[in-house]
Amino acid sequence: MKKIGLHIAEICVGAYFIASVFYAYYGDYDYLYELTALSNLLNGVILIACGILGLCQKRLNIIIRLMALVCIMCIYATVFMVAFDISQFNFDGGFMLLHGVNPPIALVFFLFGESCEFNGKKQLMMRIFLAPMLFMAYLFFDLIFYFCNGEFVYELLPSNFAYLSPIVAIAIYGLLVAMGYGLIELKKHVQSKFIENNN
Repeated sequence: MKKIGLHIAEICVGAYFIASVFYAYYGDYDYLYELTALSNLLNGVILIACGILGLCQKRLNIIIRLMALVCIMCIYATVFMVAFDISQFNFDGGFMLLHGVNPPIALVFFLFGESCEFNGKKQLMMRIFLAPMLFMAYLFFDLIFYFCNGEFVYELLPSNFAYLSPIVAIAIYGLLVAMGYGLIELKKHVQSKFIENNN
């Protein structure tokens, strides 16, 4: 019964995540390429998929499990990136939801969702090292955006230091790998302490 409630909540919260993005970007849908929008949309889609598969009593495959980690990582990496420039840390209107409300909700569902299952340490490490790839792909898009428009979407570097982007990307990848490992360890700890003890 508890699992049914969790899966229904996943579907509802997933729909809320998607709705919150369109609310925050209302009138500015041409900015939906921002990672704030994409990460929240993707997290909403993954939550809905997890909820539907759970209600259908289907086991989550490795791709869905990996994408759950990818989503939570992208959401928090975006928050950290925007926080570098406080002037861009937008809490107006719907962005209060995207920057202030959605990240902790996403973390709660990640931690208390489906349990971590790995076929050995190799699969665990593979997931940790693959999880940052979507974020890295977005950084590559950001670099292309800079060459086309003369500015970054998220200006981690001043434009005149754009040549340092590969070094920054490698450093960010390392931080994201560490974040992924920390999130999985936290999830395992939370589930062993709060979920397995209640079963």
